[in-house]
Amino acid sequence: LDAMQFPQLTRSIFDQMLQSVPAMIRQSAQQQISSNPKLDEQRKARALASAEEEIPVAIATLTQVLADPTLIDELSAEMVPLYARFYTVQEVEQLTAFYKTPLGRKMLATMPQLSAESMAISQRVLIPRVNAVLDQVMRAATQSPQ
Repeated sequence: LDAMQFPQLTRSIFDQMLQSVPAMIRQSAQQQISSNPKLDEQRKARALASAEEEIPVAIATLTQVLADPTLIDELSAEMVPLYARFYTVQEVEQLTAFYKTPLGRKMLATMPQLSAESMAISQRVLIPRVNAVLDQVMRAATQSPQ
């Protein structure tokens, strides 16, 4: 974790995540509101406006959560046994050596951006599919029994 510069890497990933979260929340809210058959167009517009007002509040709260100084320590404490389950001591030594190479440092430097962009891609691709399944479940649950 030291070779990976885990605290700095994690903070960078958090920062990248915070940049992409508003768009993800917005997309999810728009999908859920626009597909809600119980809302007319006027109520959908109000719900969308309300969601827009709540996004900065949610981001501010999430920012506070991620800024907690004990968070990185807690994550690190959880990561050590996780890595120990998957890697031998010799493999950890090899990973450490890799992270000290130019390619390893480049990987660490690009990791936050890669993580953020891959998360945004996953959200963009997955949210419509997940929402379609949820809509199907809601329709089935709200249909009167025959």
